[in-house]
Amino acid sequence: MSEIKPIETVYRGYRTRSRLEARWMVFFDSLGIRFEYEKEGYSLGEAGWYLPDFWLPTVYLRSYPEPGLWVEIKGAEPTDLEHERCSILASGTAKPVILFVGLPGDRESSLGGYQFTWDSWDNYMGFVRCALGHIRVDFSNYWEEPCPFCKAPASANSARMEGAYIAARQARFER
Repeated sequence: MSEIKPIETVYRGYRTRSRLEARWMVFFDSLGIRFEYEKEGYSLGEAGWYLPDFWLPTVYLRSYPEPGLWVEIKGAEPTDLEHERCSILASGTAKPVILFVGLPGDRESSLGGYQFTWDSWDNYMGFVRCALGHIRVDFSNYWEEPCPFCKAPASANSARMEGAYIAARQARFER
């Protein structure tokens, strides 16, 4: 019996490894988030080779003063090895890694987004946009807090954010 594989998908000139990754691209585009797809691969020693899905150069993690973070997308609960690779990547690049499971805005998932930094990891993360356009990934209990950079109102549940989630879920692609 043959192995079941995701469908490679083309979006905006990028050939993604799955429709799920393409849907995240639609989400990023809908919010005006610049992204680089599979920007760079890394050797992680005994953890093997690793090619993170996205580099988001203008997105902040919580209130960290410097923007830029890696985003990894998974269709199912991550394995211990996938967690390990994210931790090693965060440590080796000194940039945070966020691992999201499932579709953008799938709040029914008990996994949420996993955050990996050079010293720890946590979960229940999501995208937040302030009224002036700053975008950050933050813990769910801080989604409605004012922007740490400009103090403007911020929300993970704004009409713009909801529109981005809907656009990602409803996107149709050619093979």
